[in-house]
Amino acid sequence: MRKNHFSKIFFLALISFSLAACQGVQQSPTPTAGTLQPQSSATPAIPTPTATLTSTPTPPWPTIEAIDESALAGLELTVLHPWINEAKTSFESLVGEFNKTNAWGINITPVGAGGLEDVGDKLVSNGMQTNLAIAQGYDLALLNPTGELANLGPYLYDVDYGISTEYAPDSAFYQLSPLATYQEYWGYLPIAYQPGVLVYNQSWAGELGFDQAPRSPGELAAQMLPAAAEKLQDNDIDNNGTGGMWVSNSPIAALSWYRAFYGKFDPAKPVLSFNNPAGSQSFTFLKQLFSEDGSWVGQQEVPYAYFARRLALAYEGNLDDIIIQEGYQQRAESADQWLSLPYPTPDGTGSLSLETVSIGIAKGTPAEQLGSWLFVRWLLTEEAQERLVHIHGYWPVTDDPQDVAADYAEAHPAWASALLDDVKLTLAPEVQHWAYGRLILQDAVRRMYTLDEEYIPTVLEMLDSTLQELTGEQLNEP
Repeated sequence: MRKNHFSKIFFLALISFSLAACQGVQQSPTPTAGTLQPQSSATPAIPTPTATLTSTPTPPWPTIEAIDESALAGLELTVLHPWINEAKTSFESLVGEFNKTNAWGINITPVGAGGLEDVGDKLVSNGMQTNLAIAQGYDLALLNPTGELANLGPYLYDVDYGISTEYAPDSAFYQLSPLATYQEYWGYLPIAYQPGVLVYNQSWAGELGFDQAPRSPGELAAQMLPAAAEKLQDNDIDNNGTGGMWVSNSPIAALSWYRAFYGKFDPAKPVLSFNNPAGSQSFTFLKQLFSEDGSWVGQQEVPYAYFARRLALAYEGNLDDIIIQEGYQQRAESADQWLSLPYPTPDGTGSLSLETVSIGIAKGTPAEQLGSWLFVRWLLTEEAQERLVHIHGYWPVTDDPQDVAADYAEAHPAWASALLDDVKLTLAPEVQHWAYGRLILQDAVRRMYTLDEEYIPTVLEMLDSTLQELTGEQLNEP
């Protein structure tokens, strides 16, 4: 499979060959009470954030090829989608609503796959075999160089068929929308956001003496360390080494930490680079927190039972974890209040990195492309966005989650709690080989935990070298 292949490439071999003899893998570290301090030495220096500039529309506007609307009458189209079971049924119902109500008589036939990863594998192996495809944005980005995707720019900004009121101007997500980030080429369009978040036990933190959730790396360390110390003081020796932040093996977590330390990417350059101050500070913070026993790696690959049993005060997660965690809390008969948090930043504002679930249109006849676009545009309506939330459980793209799906937000309190008023939002660099780069970054972070802190510069150098070798392009400058 594509992702398994790239998860095994050279980075492991290079790191293992040069450095693995230095230190073995550490699991469930045992905290030492005498080393705990109110403020961890993991607290980094605070760099100055750089403002994000947005472009403005520049005439001439892109235009779509003129067609007679009669060519849309009875048009038959297909859409590849990732959902299964109840979500599949709900999506088919949603598509059926479009088929019954659109003014052109367009009929969309859903084609199911076995999840988002399966869709990605199908796209890489077979290309676009349907008129539309819903997939991870980074998987659709792999099709941009192949020329299989239609440019959505002319449709987005068309006077007759384009968007205008779909995105709420007062939404936190408006800054990420096509109306605020005008560009002539759009290979695909986000229809949902998947953020990296920290899942956090508010009740337990209160019992430890903390009445506010951590907003900076130092505050996070100051809460995780006492949680680890508590496990040393009970009568259960099997839980020694737990209590602090559970460390995931997740690309979005690795990206989230880099962004939290103001890490940037140059969109004009195709190769990602992490060998810079933000990369060094984020890696150093994570390594120091781990060394001080404020974070730990569990034998289980998922955090849900650990969190429900108060073996982790927090863990690196995403929105997929929220519903699952609710089930574990119920089975454990836990009355703890818990929520999701943004990643802490040195200035205390918080940061959320978002990957996308997006939709792309295959190149075809003018009628096929326009008919497909009309379905895409319909998915951005308030009703469709609300129903999509109940299908995928991610955040909508057109307005704030609580406004689009108030009932869903009320039923799942941790679902949108990370979207604080002043939090910084950034999209994953999906067009910059993120489908592969995310796996290499993930592997670098995992290896960093097994090495002494002095080797972090070497890890970052080899990370960037690997990214360059993968793409055959020149690296970004720090």
